[in-house]
Amino acid sequence: MPSSPTKLTAVFQAPANYFKTKVNNDAYVKGAIVSDPTTPPAAGASVKLTAPAAATGYMFKNWTLSGGLTLSDGSTTGAIADYTNPITVKMPSNNNGVATANYATPKITMGTYENATLTVKAGTRDAVAVTPETLANTEIKVGETVDFTVTHTAEYELTGWTITRNDNGAAITLRVWPPYRISNFPATDITVTPIIERFADIEGVVQSVTTAHEINTASGTTIWASTNVGRVPRQFASSNYWSEQTKMLFIIIRL
Repeated sequence: MPSSPTKLTAVFQAPANYFKTKVNNDAYVKGAIVSDPTTPPAAGASVKLTAPAAATGYMFKNWTLSGGLTLSDGSTTGAIADYTNPITVKMPSNNNGVATANYATPKITMGTYENATLTVKAGTRDAVAVTPETLANTEIKVGETVDFTVTHTAEYELTGWTITRNDNGAAITLRVWPPYRISNFPATDITVTPIIERFADIEGVVQSVTTAHEINTASGTTIWASTNVGRVPRQFASSNYWSEQTKMLFIIIRL
């Protein structure tokens, strides 16, 4: 036995090849990134990464690969479409790589329109005039109610909407009387375009369809309003008015 105590030191060495995983904001997630396999395999092997579910009000947006980390086919971050989860990366031969799961609140982009001004109101926050700058800075939480109001110039009318979601998911429901409303905002960025047309351009024939209701206009002309999908003009011809509050959709066939 040695006459004095012996000091033993344990040295733990990280594997020569590994990469780090992280999220861009811990408050936006519930859980952690899952790697499969959980221990570093040999360089060049495939590793599946699954981002955790987003916290309430937020959404998973995309992945960022850095430090030389690539997808399993050798491509880089630019090849990863937004909302893709899980992904498969290639195990690097060094320890410089980082895979970041990015989370955010959804954003609205407005399509091109003229002869109208819009406001947007998210949740209980104040309504703001719609411009590219205000929309970029408007925080919208997943699941919130978002209202749009439209003020069009004289001789023009709101006749419809186009809404595109960036993740190619299910159709988004928009209430078609003021305020125009998305009741449960989806976990994706969207593009919203109001269709603004001159009165002369929306004159036409209304087609009788299912669930029809007769409405008599001021001029006495009978038209047919339907609850089916269609356009929502407030003025069908220059002398004939009805209220947007009718909560009905009008099917228009252009002449």
